[in-house]
This record gives sequence, C-alpha cells and structure tokens, in this order.
Amino acid sequence: MFSTLRDRRLALLTVGHAVNGIGSWAAFVAIWGYAVYRFDIGPGGVALLTLAWGGPPVVLGPLAGVVIDRVGPRRVAIAGDLLGAVASLAMALTGDFRSLAMLAAVHGVTKAFALPAYDALPARLVEPARLFDLNAILSAATDLSIVLGPLLAAGVISVWGNRAAFVADAVSYLVGAAVVAPLQLRPRVGDALDRVAMRARDELREGLRVVRARPVAVSLFLLGFAMWMSYGTFGVLEPLYVRDVLHASVTTLALLQVAFGVGLVGTGLLLPRVRRAVERPSSLAVVAIAAGGGAAIYGGTSFVGVAFVGVFLWGITAGLFGAPSRTLLMLATPDTTHGRVLSAWRVVQQLGHLVPVGLGPLLAGVVGVQGVLVGVGAVCALFGGSVLMLRQPAGDDVGDLAVATP
Repeated sequence: MFSTLRDRRLALLTVGHAVNGIGSWAAFVAIWGYAVYRFDIGPGGVALLTLAWGGPPVVLGPLAGVVIDRVGPRRVAIAGDLLGAVASLAMALTGDFRSLAMLAAVHGVTKAFALPAYDALPARLVEPARLFDLNAILSAATDLSIVLGPLLAAGVISVWGNRAAFVADAVSYLVGAAVVAPLQLRPRVGDALDRVAMRARDELREGLRVVRARPVAVSLFLLGFAMWMSYGTFGVLEPLYVRDVLHASVTTLALLQVAFGVGLVGTGLLLPRVRRAVERPSSLAVVAIAAGGGAAIYGGTSFVGVAFVGVFLWGITAGLFGAPSRTLLMLATPDTTHGRVLSAWRVVQQLGHLVPVGLGPLLAGVVGVQGVLVGVGAVCALFGGSVLMLRQPAGDDVGDLAVATP
C-alpha cells in the first residue's frame, strides 16, 4: 500500500478522494438538518428528499456509463465535481424546501456521473498488478470520510451554521477536480469500436451483455445487492431499533455508527495484507455470509454490549467486500466497458439502499423491527451461500488470475 502512495499522482488522488468524500458527507448531514430544523418537514418531505438525492443515480446511471466510456472518466469526474460545487453553493443560498429538494436532485445527478467515473479511474492509472492496492487505498479514504464527514458537519454547523457546511462541500468538490485534472490516463486496450457511430442504446446493450457473459460479474452484482440492501434496511430502521429495542439514546446510536466505521476503516487499511484471502468471488461469497451473520447479531440482540460486537464485526465484513469486489469486477470486464459496468454497479448499489425505504417500515409493521433486521441478515447470508454453491470452476475465477499476478 505504502509503495503505491509513493507515486505522487496516486497520493494526491487519495487525498482528493478523502476530502471530496468528507465534504459530501458534511453536505448530506447539512441537507437533512436544513430540511428538518429549518423547514420543519414531515415524513412526506423526508421521502421526497430521499428520492431527490438517491433517484438520479438509478435513472441516469446507464446513460452516465455510456458518457464515461465515450469521453473518459477523468473529464466526467471533473465536470461532475464542478457541477457539484455549484449545487452546494446554491444550497447555501436557498430559502425554501422546494429549492432545497431540487438542488438535492442536482447533487444526485452529479453522483450519477462522478461516482462511476471515479470508480473507473484506477484501472486507467495503474497496471492490473497494482489495481487491488490502489482500490484498497481509495476505499479506505472513502470509508474514513464516513467517520470524519459527520464530525466536520457537526463542528462547522455548530460554529457557522448549516450554510457553512454547504460551502465546505463546494470547496471539497473543487479540491477533487483540481487533483484529477492533471492525471494522465493509460490508453484503453483493444478499443476497436466506433463510439461516435454506435448508438447509445447499442452501447447500453453491449455493457449488459458484457456483465451477463461473465459469471464472475453476475456473482459480484448479486452479492453487492444483498450487502447494500442490508445497509439500506438498517439505515431506515436502525434509529427505531436503538430506541425501542436497545432502549438507548441518540448518543448510543452515534457510537454504534462509530464502531461500524472503525471496523470498516481498520479493515480497509489492512486489506493489502490479506489480499490473497479475499480476491476470489468465492471468498467474497463467504464475506457476504459473515456480513449476514454480523447484521443478524447486531439487529437480533436487546443487549447494548452484544450490539456493539455485532456492528463492529459487520463493519469488518463491509471493509472486506468493498475494494476487492470492485477490483474483481474491473479485472473481469474489458476496460473499454468500465464506465457502463461500474455505472451499473452504482445503480445496483443505489437500488439496494432505496428498496428498503418503502419496504422496511411496511415489513416492520408486520414482523417487528427486529424481525426485519434479522431477516435481512439472513437474506444476505442466503445470497452469499447461493453464490458459493453455484460458483464457476476455478478456470473462470478472476480471483485465481489475480493471485497469479505478481
């Protein structure tokens, strides 16, 4: 990992990645704080804001992939960051909820394009042998922002108010664009397609065919959806679980998030040391099974101490899944299709987060909050077990090729 950071370009990209992520999380906190405390919105407003923020990546993700493959991830990442900076500054000036929701949708548009563009950058910056380490570093930087972003928001908002958090987010976008702008990307390999002449619809179909034709990619998409659905379910019901099952305070809820983040970030930093253990799809299937177990322990207990153990273990599994899954997906697909493949990856991720927004509370009314949380852990483990049993022979396992890479 540290040898990768000796490359000044990659070190700056890592710093920019962290700053960008921290700013985005600060803005996320500020948006909800602004909506709830300034405009006093109810459940309907919360649902609207959730869709405005999370809907555009689902709707525009396929188109974003085509654009990334046509013009390159660097240009798309820069354009997305600049648009994000404008949207954040506009949020600092908004005076009504409708405008805030519209600008949240603009933020969603920037995410639809910028996030898969950033995902596609590593494969164009380093050779395959270094891809795992670079993805691990960037994932650790992103995971760190999950911990530091809300802390930045809390500090900035307490001193200067919500508007200042939006300004901080705008600055972080500009830092991200400044870091990416000078990067020189390696040329793509084997790009014989005339992208100008090919219709966007045909490009979308080609991207889907690439995923369907590779069992490794299909397995990763299934595992990813299961993991993200579990995160989304807890995101909706976790406050109720802490209040009504653990009978604990908001402080306990925050500390549980910290415990998850410590497991997540700590594991991300150690990933290069355990690389050979997690760079096979079968290994990630085992990780999904373990993630389901961690989620079930966390959501199935009424003891605070056990909950901390469960959420920490769950954070470890999240750290073991993120960078390895993206690396294997890149190795399994041609770099000429990475924009479309990784955009589809982000679409599935966003769907996993959004589906529980409607279903979670509905199911909780039938089987209870704990029943839903334990159930989603079981579903995650079931997905992992199914992929493990149905995985392809070793010759089709991209992880075996990665292990053989020096």
